[in-house]
Amino acid sequence: MNKETQEQKNALQKILGTCWEIEPDLPPLEIQQFDEIVKSQSGRQLFCECFNVFRKKGLFSLSHKAYALVSKLLYIFADHASQNSDFASIMPIVILSETFYTAQTDMNGLTSRVYLQEALSKHPCFRSETFWTTLITYPLNGEMQKPAEGELPEERKFREMHEVFSKLGTYAHNMLQFGMEKKLVEFIVFKYAQDNSLSEHYKNAIQVCLMRR
Repeated sequence: MNKETQEQKNALQKILGTCWEIEPDLPPLEIQQFDEIVKSQSGRQLFCECFNVFRKKGLFSLSHKAYALVSKLLYIFADHASQNSDFASIMPIVILSETFYTAQTDMNGLTSRVYLQEALSKHPCFRSETFWTTLITYPLNGEMQKPAEGELPEERKFREMHEVFSKLGTYAHNMLQFGMEKKLVEFIVFKYAQDNSLSEHYKNAIQVCLMRR
């Protein structure tokens, strides 16, 4: 790791560490510093790594103020990632946003969890059909190009179909969670199921899952 990368990592660790303090507060200069770091793909990947450390430590709960701060950081991150079509960085953030939460108590005294996903889903990129169709294609094509050593043709076909099915199911779930209309989700999912020659068995399984939502 070169000096510049180490300095960026130290800055991101400090910024994220502040968010988990008892009374978190990020001055404008640190938010500006964060903005500068995540303008680059390497900076965004570094942020994903630093953010994931808190997941590994099991620090899922955020105070209300910390929730607002982290939401702001993720919104800035999504700005730069979507503008640069950096799908490799966006997907980890989508997953991590389903992990961290703040507690909320209603008028009846019942406590529920509000995940970062709710704040992140307000970003315009998650309402874009183009965004999701591009995002869903990115990993599918990547997986299909990976050779499996020693596989028989029948084994490879089965593996590839299962990979497509699993990824389409995950993305269907994410699209719905991020507020995409169900009909549009179905259109996107089944278009790529068709493009990737998914069997009727798998198509029916996806249809059943969507009908339950």
